Amino acid sequence: MPRYNFDLAGSQSVSDQNGMVFLNCYVAGRFAKELAADLGAVRPDLCGRASVIMTDEHRTEITYCVAICSSRLDRHEANAVARASTKRPRPERRRPS
Repeated sequence: MPRYNFDLAGSQSVSDQNGMVFLNCYVAGRFAKELAADLGAVRPDLCGRASVIMTDEHRTEITYCVAICSSRLDRHEANAVARASTKRPRPERRRPS
């Protein structure tokens, strides 16, 4: 299973040295979103000013999530905002002719 790292970027950056193993990038991405929401809950001073950057085992950036201030949002809304901050456009589907 692949290993993913979750770095903190902002006025001070913290690099995740060990990372964590997840089944795939979607499960790891959910963890990154929850981590960003939890970061905003524990450190409200970082809301909107820090991000969790998820990288793969080759340190290639997969996604990032901005720290959410959960004092302004409930957990459900915080997760929705985190999801929106990491969405990538879907490729267009071609209709059969």
